[in-house]
Amino acid sequence: MTDQILTEILEEPEAVRRSIALGRQTYHSVAERLAASGCNRIYAVGCGSSYFAGILARYALEQFTHIPTIATSAVDFSTYSLDSVDERAAVIGISQSGESFETVEALEKCRGRAGLLIALTNNRDSRLARSADISILTEAGPEKASGTKTVLTQMLAAYQFALSLADVLGSHPKDELDRLQHELEEAHTLTAQLQSDTGAIQAAADYLKTVDNLYVVAAGPFFPLALQMTNTAREIARVHCQAFDVTEFRHGPLEILRPGTYLMLLSNSASPLASNMAQLGELARKAGASVSVVTDPQDEALRSLADHYYPVPEASEHLGSILYLAGLHLVLYHWSRVKGLDPNHFENIVKTWTQAL
Repeated sequence: MTDQILTEILEEPEAVRRSIALGRQTYHSVAERLAASGCNRIYAVGCGSSYFAGILARYALEQFTHIPTIATSAVDFSTYSLDSVDERAAVIGISQSGESFETVEALEKCRGRAGLLIALTNNRDSRLARSADISILTEAGPEKASGTKTVLTQMLAAYQFALSLADVLGSHPKDELDRLQHELEEAHTLTAQLQSDTGAIQAAADYLKTVDNLYVVAAGPFFPLALQMTNTAREIARVHCQAFDVTEFRHGPLEILRPGTYLMLLSNSASPLASNMAQLGELARKAGASVSVVTDPQDEALRSLADHYYPVPEASEHLGSILYLAGLHLVLYHWSRVKGLDPNHFENIVKTWTQAL
């Protein structure tokens, strides 16, 4: 029997390469269309992992284009936000399959209200793509397991599109955009490098083997990475996993730390909030919690606090917060396996490609 999820995780480097190449050919025209619409705010709408990709999009769009961006779940958007949508708003519906009915419905309800409807999807023939004025497409190929390669590429697409839009608008220094665009060209190599570190991947899975309650803390664009990781951990390792923003963790959750509590910190040396992560690591150690750290070797302050250290390559903040997921997907896969679970099997979840309950 095919190990579907492992096959799809290992396809991530090629999916990244194809998606970036497609984006290089097509995202500039989408960015020009959005710029011409007179947009003064963007809604990023989705469900589950696509909602988390919308949060990632918010960080990138606001930092590089300076356009206020609201990331929201599709049902909340349809229920509470429609009356705030007008011709100066662009709505990006995000769905890997393009068939998530809540997201399709949200986009369709915006027709005649919003100035521009955009679909971000892996399926150019989907209902979402047909409901939109224009599409941001990825090239991950079909996926029939827990979302991995499609999640990674849609987060990457949101970032790549933000850079394209910033270039069209002239809203960010050109030399910095050129540097980040050049870094994107090596993203598939970085993804493959992450997945080739099999020793570190297995060691991380073994470290987590007996953990049944994990708090994952991150800052800035690493926060949606934490959301994606914990969502997949719940699906395939079937553990209680909760993601927190670093500052918010100090407002209440910090009090639950004690010996036997497991905390994972996600960051890299390029993060402007790296010192905040190190400060939390110090507090966690004082409380007796076990601290696992995911960061690059240059982040010495955070790395020095680790009971367990999972190394990742150096990268810019945004690209690292996306591509590190490629290695973490394999950590989660092997965590499921060392627990004796089948990560390909769902008992309760219904995906768009499964039979309805």
